[in-house]
Amino acid sequence: MSAAQAFITRFDASNSRHDLPVKSRILMRKYFDRKEARKYDIYCQFGLIAADEAVKDAAFNMEKLDQYTLGVIMASGVGGLDTLISEVKIFWKGDGTPRFNPFFIPK
Repeated sequence: MSAAQAFITRFDASNSRHDLPVKSRILMRKYFDRKEARKYDIYCQFGLIAADEAVKDAAFNMEKLDQYTLGVIMASGVGGLDTLISEVKIFWKGDGTPRFNPFFIPK
């Protein structure tokens, strides 16, 4: 099984408390190539995918719609915690020189 078809590991996907169907596999590479995925924290990747799926589910006729009036607003009060934790761990294990991923803040 490739990394693009790996099982969900961040939560127990076998049982949903809301009885919603949960897919047991996530295909992140369907949405982002490896280079692009590195630019986004995981919460942002899921948000972008959810927005894309919402637009598809709405069945908008994109040819007839004024695309300048259509949008999706996504926000996070905290966001990027995976990136923050990762960068702090790398700094903590380092020699004290502050070296951070250039995408640390934008993520």
